Amino acid sequence: MNLQNLRKLLETEKKLTQSEIHRLRELLLSLPDTENTKYSDHLADMALLDQERNNIVSLLNKAVDKLAQVEDALKSMDNGTYGLCVLCGNEISIERLKVIPYTRVCSTCANQIS
Repeated sequence: MNLQNLRKLLETEKKLTQSEIHRLRELLLSLPDTENTKYSDHLADMALLDQERNNIVSLLNKAVDKLAQVEDALKSMDNGTYGLCVLCGNEISIERLKVIPYTRVCSTCANQIS
């Protein structure tokens, strides 16, 4: 796999992640507002909606973080630093980049920080 193929993977990942962010935002906006309106007389219903809202917000935050990582990877391709571990400076294996094309750390460093 060459740099051009990895760029295509990243661009596809960027589009998919942008779509996921849009979908999650729409889903979040579609939920009833439990604070300003009386959705139900049952506290359990309101708690369930609040939990669902929290889950969506969590997924949305992860998607936004992923999009930033993908965009950073594309920028690093443009400036010639793509595929270099930001912690140790060694090359990230092509096998790892195939699986996680937006990764910024090599396997060795990833194992040390997890």
